[in-house]
Amino acid sequence: MAIKAGVCEKDYGAHLKAIVKRALNKEPVSAPDLSDIKAFAGKAKSDKKNTGDGMIKSAVAKAKGEWTMFALPFEEYQAALVKATQN
Repeated sequence: MAIKAGVCEKDYGAHLKAIVKRALNKEPVSAPDLSDIKAFAGKAKSDKKNTGDGMIKSAVAKAKGEWTMFALPFEEYQAALVKATQN
């Protein structure tokens, strides 16, 4: 989401995604249950960074050694998670 929004540098984001993908392919592998991704997205509302303003806030990598806060309206956050699980 942060890459698409231009918050995270594209090349660095691709590097991080490759690291996560390699880590998830290591044994033992247990796939997360994504059968109800909308309910999963709803859990983000209870994070201490999310103050009830309808925005989902996350600390995200911006570039190597740099982090920033990134926020999306809940509906956009939920839709992005749904789309990501369909790929």
